[in-house]
Amino acid sequence: MTSAENTMNFLREWELYCSLCENASDPDPVSEPRFGDVKPASPSPFDPEIKAGQIRLLSQPDELCYVLVLRNFITDDSWLIVPFSPFPYPATDDEFFLGGQRTEYMDVLQYWNVRSYRTEILCDSWLVDTLNPQELDLCDKVWDSSVTGDALPDDMLSRTGLPIKDADDPRIAYKLENLEKFLDLDIADFELK
Repeated sequence: MTSAENTMNFLREWELYCSLCENASDPDPVSEPRFGDVKPASPSPFDPEIKAGQIRLLSQPDELCYVLVLRNFITDDSWLIVPFSPFPYPATDDEFFLGGQRTEYMDVLQYWNVRSYRTEILCDSWLVDTLNPQELDLCDKVWDSSVTGDALPDDMLSRTGLPIKDADDPRIAYKLENLEKFLDLDIADFELK
């Protein structure tokens, strides 16, 4: 697939998502959920050992949020993380399709949304999967390219989307929505410093 096809596919998915959100009606408020004799299972304990190459499910925010632990950042207690997009296609030139070997919630990395968190923040998450060394090397190359501005090779460029060039591009709303997910965690991490 080309970058243009990736972006077109993303835009179709985004349009469907927005349409579903607009048409969703709020359910009637229910005071207490009824489970009968069945009780919800307790969540598994967090996995506090953080390493580069791990895919983790964050305990915050309230919706599913998977991230890749890319590498240590500045100190041994700080980690560079790359969030995964909830969509199966790269939206922009600063998103990267990892390869489709996992569920679609772990296909596309949002390099525009990279951030660093302290170990203490990431310890409240679950280990879901681990990249193999080749995948991690590929992700490092994409990060290095995003920092230096060097172009990706053509075979890697085809795993991205097109750049945003217009102020009314719907992908801007997508980015803003995804940035909001991390606001509480960003504040909590900042307060640890």
